[in-house]
Amino acid sequence: MNRYMIIIVLLSCTLLTACKTIQTDSNNQLPPSPTTEPNDTITPEPSKGPDISQQKKEELETTINTVNSEQDIIDVLIEGIPLFCEKLSFDLGNIVLSNELPDLFVQNAYYKVTSQQPSLKYVYETKIQYNEETKIATCELMYMPFKFGFHDSEVLSNTHLVYTLKDLISIAQDNLTGASVDIRIMNPNLDVDDMQKALQQVGYGYIVCELNKDATQITMSPTYSRTIEECLSYIKDTELLADEILKDIVSDSMTDDEKIVAVYSYVAENTAYDYRYYTNRNEMPYESMTAYGVLKDNLAICGGYSWAVRLLLDRIGIECYNVTGLLSGESHMWNIIKYEDKYLYFDTTNDAGLTPDLGFRNFAMTVEQASQSHEWDDEFLEHLLAEK
Repeated sequence: MNRYMIIIVLLSCTLLTACKTIQTDSNNQLPPSPTTEPNDTITPEPSKGPDISQQKKEELETTINTVNSEQDIIDVLIEGIPLFCEKLSFDLGNIVLSNELPDLFVQNAYYKVTSQQPSLKYVYETKIQYNEETKIATCELMYMPFKFGFHDSEVLSNTHLVYTLKDLISIAQDNLTGASVDIRIMNPNLDVDDMQKALQQVGYGYIVCELNKDATQITMSPTYSRTIEECLSYIKDTELLADEILKDIVSDSMTDDEKIVAVYSYVAENTAYDYRYYTNRNEMPYESMTAYGVLKDNLAICGGYSWAVRLLLDRIGIECYNVTGLLSGESHMWNIIKYEDKYLYFDTTNDAGLTPDLGFRNFAMTVEQASQSHEWDDEFLEHLLAEK
């Protein structure tokens, strides 16, 4: 019996010890059972801090900014526009205005902002109200809607979607009717100046394409005292001339590089420079600035040469763009073309009258070669050509 008693006593002590190790929490709840995989424990997400940009936006919109100079207004606008502030107020009490109206004073400050920082041109309209008693000017800012992004439900069926600068060029070129084209810019990172420059690639010198003020349409207008119908007729005739010439100078068996050589050679060999641009500009026909002057009259200035190359290559599906800038300090236009799998510069104006046998001097120039005599907007071309 004693042996059995000893065993019972030992078991009892073991159970009592185990019970003492079980602790409860402050609510007398047992802790959860340990898991077999301690690494699977859930780490709570860190709490999100306040939206600093939103706080700053609200602060700027509700603050009456005391300003002592035009530069003070500029500084506030430069801070507020990237935050999409819809209203900014300025206390002009410390500013002495001679003959300038207070609202125009603020408006001119805004113009200087967009001049200094063109990337902020997505503000398409400002409305300024001035209270004579309080000396407070309130500036309302309206933003191009593409900066906020579009949802699919907001895009109408007859609206063209723009994701890149090349999209914008293609859409305008494919809808060159004179009527405005509805667009939705789906990329909020596109730059307004870049888009306006891209649209200058369209119209063959006869139709000017631009974004409307809130960048929801491409607008079209005629150039040089012509009606839109007359401009469209010139474009149609120019395209017909281009197609006839292409039949004679290129073939399906040629590579794209060979076609580029053929087009460049044709324009350079068959086009004389219209020196009336220097001697008597009033007598020079507008066509000398377009592809029509090259393909019909065999006479043009640099714009005509460049547009002719662009039109001819565009008709056969080869990527080519106009480049505007300076040549020896004078306004000039030439081309950039994808040749031998890289973008190179071509200036048919400077090679006018030459042939491949004589040797072109301005054919397939590298950046280093072209920049010795030409100046242009590198940044825009980098943005355009970087797109797929």
